[in-house]
Amino acid sequence: MTSYWLIIAIILGGFFTLLNNKRKFVNHFYKNLSNDQLAKETMLILNKILKLHNKESYFTYTKIDSYTDLEDIISKYNELLSKKNFKTIFDLRNEFAPTGLFQELSIQNGWTEAYKELLYKFGIIHNIFCERLKNTS
Repeated sequence: MTSYWLIIAIILGGFFTLLNNKRKFVNHFYKNLSNDQLAKETMLILNKILKLHNKESYFTYTKIDSYTDLEDIISKYNELLSKKNFKTIFDLRNEFAPTGLFQELSIQNGWTEAYKELLYKFGIIHNIFCERLKNTS
């Protein structure tokens, strides 16, 4: 019986180590990207959010009324990022925040797990820009 628990403990320990190493890898990956590359990664995140929706999506508890509004907001952010307006990353923080546009859309339209993953990636990008801004000031 004790060997059974030992095997379970080893498997769980291995799983948590793997998960921790994955997070470190993702953090390291993003830290080595240039500001332009981070902006492109952010644009990919925004485009994934757009792909999770269509004209039948729910927009009830959000600041927008339709899929067209969501397209407009995301294209505005993408345009600013493509013009190297990196300040946009800080504006996007509000869209990802609790009760922000993207979280509300994820709850209403059933993609909360995808939201958590996209939020995690965006959070890393945002933190990198914060660090770089502190180091240049």
